[in-house]
Amino acid sequence: MTSSSLNTCEFQHELSLFNGSGNSYSYQALVVGRVEYTDGIRFLQQNGCCWLIDAIASYQTHEFKLADECQFWKLSVDLETQQAKLICDDGNGNIRITQEIDYTDFPLSKLDIYVEIRDCVFMCLMSEY
Repeated sequence: MTSSSLNTCEFQHELSLFNGSGNSYSYQALVVGRVEYTDGIRFLQQNGCCWLIDAIASYQTHEFKLADECQFWKLSVDLETQQAKLICDDGNGNIRITQEIDYTDFPLSKLDIYVEIRDCVFMCLMSEY
C-alpha cells in the first residue's frame, strides 16, 4: 500500500529526477542480509512503498541470488482495478518470479527496478542504473 502526500503527477515528476545516484543507503533484512539502495529507492521507501522493496528483498534467497547476479523487476499496475503484477526476469526474457498483488494504491501504471547481487543485495531504479 502506498500512502504518499504527493499526487500522481508530483510522484511521477519526483521519480523522473532520479538518474544516477551518488548516495547509498542500507538496511539489514532478516533473511537476506544487507540491502543497499539508492536515492530513488529511498524516495519510494519514504513515500509508502516499503511493501515493494520488501517484496523484492523477500525473494533474495541464497539459491535465487546464485542463479542471477542481475535481476530486472517490473511492477505493472492496473490503475482501474488497483491490482498489480510484480515480475522478475534475468534480462534475457526469462521470467524468474511472478507475484500477483490483489490491491495497491501505487499511483503509476509501471515501475522498473534493477537488482544486482554484490556482497549484498543492491537496488536502484532503472533510471539510476
